[in-house]
Amino acid sequence: MATIAKIPLEYERQALDDLYKPTSNISTTEETISKHLELGTRGAGMAHAAAIDIDKLHSSLPQNIMDIFHQSSLSWDEFTKASDTMSNLGKHTSLMLNSFQTNFKRSIYAPLLPYLLSPQQPYLLNGDPNLLLQQLSDVYNHLKRKRMPRNCCLQICVRSQNSLQNGDLDCKPRFAAKETTYTDFTSIENKMEECIARFDDNCGCCDYKRYEILSSKEQFQIFEAKCNGTIPSCSFQHPLCKIYNTTQNILPNGELDARAPGLITVAFSKCNNCIRIDLILSDGATLYGKRIFKQDMINTVPKLFATPQLAPTIQSQLNKLQFVADGIYNKYHKHIKDNAGRCSLADRLPDFVHSVTIHHNQHDLDLLELTRCFEDNNIDDEYIRTHKVKEFRELLGLSCDISAGVATKLWRYLGGFGLDNDDQDISIPKFGSYTYYDEKEESGDDEAEYDPLEEVEFFQALLFMHNEYEEEEIQQLSKEFEEMLLLKQSKEIQQPSSCKNDNEVTVNYSDEDLSVQSDWS
Repeated sequence: MATIAKIPLEYERQALDDLYKPTSNISTTEETISKHLELGTRGAGMAHAAAIDIDKLHSSLPQNIMDIFHQSSLSWDEFTKASDTMSNLGKHTSLMLNSFQTNFKRSIYAPLLPYLLSPQQPYLLNGDPNLLLQQLSDVYNHLKRKRMPRNCCLQICVRSQNSLQNGDLDCKPRFAAKETTYTDFTSIENKMEECIARFDDNCGCCDYKRYEILSSKEQFQIFEAKCNGTIPSCSFQHPLCKIYNTTQNILPNGELDARAPGLITVAFSKCNNCIRIDLILSDGATLYGKRIFKQDMINTVPKLFATPQLAPTIQSQLNKLQFVADGIYNKYHKHIKDNAGRCSLADRLPDFVHSVTIHHNQHDLDLLELTRCFEDNNIDDEYIRTHKVKEFRELLGLSCDISAGVATKLWRYLGGFGLDNDDQDISIPKFGSYTYYDEKEESGDDEAEYDPLEEVEFFQALLFMHNEYEEEEIQQLSKEFEEMLLLKQSKEIQQPSSCKNDNEVTVNYSDEDLSVQSDWS
C-alpha cells in the first residue's frame, strides 16, 4: 500500500466509525474478494473490511492491527484494553475489528506466540532449523536483489515438511509428481534464478506470480503454484487474499495442503519494494502464524523445533540481513504503542535478546522462556516502578538462569534504576534512555560482571535495530551518548598519569555510528 500522510487510526473517531456502519449495499470490491476467499460468512465479514480498506481508506487497517496483535502474547481482549487507541475506538470500528480477528483466527491462522508459550507442551518438530533458516535467508536475499516493475507482486511460499515430535514419526514428505527434485541444497538461489519467471517491464497492469518451494531436509522443488495462483486485481496491494492463498491447497486433488501435520509455511510477498513475511505452523488441526521480522528468524523459527540450536554460521548470516518493517506498519505500531496503558513489557524483549547475543557472545538467552517469565509474573511498567532491581535479578535467576549482570542490563533497558534505595527517584525514563552509575555506587558482589560503560555500545546496538524512534528521540539518545563519553573522558583526565586503570575502556564513536538506519518511506 502506498505511503500515506495519515493512518486511519489518526482520523477523527466518528468519521472512521461512520465507514463501518452496517449497510445492505455490497460493493463490487467486497463481492469479488468474498468470492475469492470461499469462506462463506466468515469470508464475507473479512471481505467487507478489506473492501473499505481498498475503496475508502487506501490502507489495510485491520490487517496491520492483526499483525501487531500477533507480535504480543496477549489475548485479544487484553490487547484491546492495553491501548487507549484500541479501547477508545467507535462502536462500529470495534465490532468490525472483533469480527475480523475472530474470522481470521478461525479461517486463516491463530496467533502463534500463545501456542508456543502454552503451559501444555506444544507439538515441536523434528529436524534441523539451520536448514530451513538457510533457505529463508537465500529466498529473502533473492527477493531483495530482484528488480520488479511497480504494481507487480511476487509471492514465494517455502514449505518445510517435518515430523511432529509428539505425532507421527513416519510421515513421508510429499513432492509434486511432475516437477524436478533437487538434492544440492546450496544451489537454491541459482535454481530460483532459473525457475522464477521475470516480469514484463512494459506491463502496465497489476501482475501477480506465486511460486512454491517444497522442501524436506536437503531435497527441494521450485515450481509455479498449481493452486490459488491468482488474486483479484482490486486486492493487489492488500495482504488478505495473498495470505489466504498460502493457507490453502499446495498440490491439486488434496495431495498436500497447508494443514499437513508438521508443515511450516513461510510466505514471502514482495510488492512495490516492500517484503512481507508470514510464518505459519500446522499441528495437523490448526494453523498458527504471525507476520515475522528479522528477530523472529533468530528467536522464533528455531523454537518450533525440538532442537533449536543455531549454527554460528547461520547466526552470523541472519545478523547481516537488512530486514525491517515497512513505514506503514511502523506508523500503526507506534500509534498503538504510544497510547498503550499498563501491559506486559514482553514485547520489548526480542531487541534486547538479539543485542545481548551479538554484543556478548557468552550469553545465551531464551526469548520464549523470558517471555513466559514476564507474562507469568506480570512484569509491566507498574512492576518496574514498585520493585527493586535485586528482586528482578533474583526472579530472572531462578526462572531463567540469567546472570545478575545481564538481568541488570535488562532492568535498565526497561526503564528501571539500579539502586536499591527507597529514596531514589523512581520515575520511568523514555524507552531507550538510561542513567549512568559509577561502579562504586553499586552494591553487592553479584554486580561485579556489570560494566556501566558497556551501556554505550549496548544501547547503540539497540538504536541501530529499533525502528520506532522519531528524529527528536534519535537526537536525544545521541546527546546522551555524547554526555556519557564526556563523563568517561573527564574521569580519565582526573586520574594521575602514573596510575594505571585496569578497567579502562576505549570507546570511539563517529557521528555516523550514532545515526540510525531507517527504511521509513
